[in-house]
Parts: sequence; structure tokens; C-alpha cells
Amino acid sequence: MTQDEIIRMARETGKTKWFGTHEDGTNDFLGVEFTPEQLERFAALVAEAKDKEIAELAEKYQRVACAYLELSEKVKETGIKTSKWGIE
Repeated sequence: MTQDEIIRMARETGKTKWFGTHEDGTNDFLGVEFTPEQLERFAALVAEAKDKEIAELAEKYQRVACAYLELSEKVKETGIKTSKWGIE
């Protein structure tokens, strides 16, 4: 998750006060003040984004694992001894 994504999520909560914002609109993102409700919303947005990242990674690794298994089956079909590569 990038800093820009975190700032976007903070803005989506209807934040009340930014600390470190400059006149040109840039900020050092030193802090932001939330009401308890806004903090709960921010935490939910961050958790949702993290869950999405994890799901995307899990899907990617599942595809890699399936491709490995498919490849290892094809190698086995060739009859070539492959135990030195860890394919049994």
C-alpha cells in the first residue's frame, strides 16, 4: 500500500484536521486528527485494502503452484529422472 493510497483513504473518512499540510497542497503527512467514527472507517478501509492485496497475492501464488504441478506432471511423463531437481 502506497502513501498516496493511505492518504486517499484518510480523506475518504471525512478527516477533520491535517498536520503538516503546506500551502501548495503537498504534505509531510505528519498526522491527521480523526473522530472515533472516522478512525473506525479509516481502519476498515485499510483492512479492506490489505485483504484485497493478500487475496491478489494468494491468487498469484496459486497460479504459480498449479503451473509447477502441471509442469512436473509433464516432466514425469517424459520418463526422465528428475529426483535431483526435487520432482518426484
